[in-house]
Amino acid sequence: MPQRYALGAPGWDDERVQSEFSDSLKLQVWHSEKHTLRNIDMFFFLVLSEDHYYIVCFDMRKREALVINNSDEREGVDIRQQYGSTPFRLQTVFADYLYTKGLKTKSLMVRRACMARLEMSWRYTDNNNDCGVYVMWHMETYMGQSVNAWKCNLEKGNVFQMNVLRIKYCGSILASGLNEHAASVERSTNATFAAISKKKQPSVNDILSGDV
Repeated sequence: MPQRYALGAPGWDDERVQSEFSDSLKLQVWHSEKHTLRNIDMFFFLVLSEDHYYIVCFDMRKREALVINNSDEREGVDIRQQYGSTPFRLQTVFADYLYTKGLKTKSLMVRRACMARLEMSWRYTDNNNDCGVYVMWHMETYMGQSVNAWKCNLEKGNVFQMNVLRIKYCGSILASGLNEHAASVERSTNATFAAISKKKQPSVNDILSGDV
């Protein structure tokens, strides 16, 4: 299994973006369990643009830069027209950051990677509310495989699946050790999942396999 790392991307409106990016990454790495980026195979950046979340993933093994987005809006246009400069600016500042940390090989891989979109069958335009849920599930399940081999188990427009995943992630957040009412929340969440699992909906058990 690849070593993966999730990071938040800063806003791009400030002229001091390079400095802020470096400070942000330094802080995130410091607070993580790994404390280094040297052995990471895949970097996932959470990007917020116009109230919509999506992922930019840099795969060191395949030397790829990928946009992973649940929306297929403006699908026929060039990637620069669809996403503007954001993914490419992220690519540049991340490559610069890696270089300053002495990770010159990784820096070169990121800088030379061709930015592309992952074209998943479950993407669709008419959903502006669930992008955060999609982002979390995409980061949890994507290991760098081809789209056809990616066992994401999502179906286009399946509201039931989104509700199940929303409960899953809300439950995980509320059951965190930082919440003094975590035990009560966990019992309630498990009871909800037990009720949901009795419904005959395809692929839900696959989606939640091992995580409930």
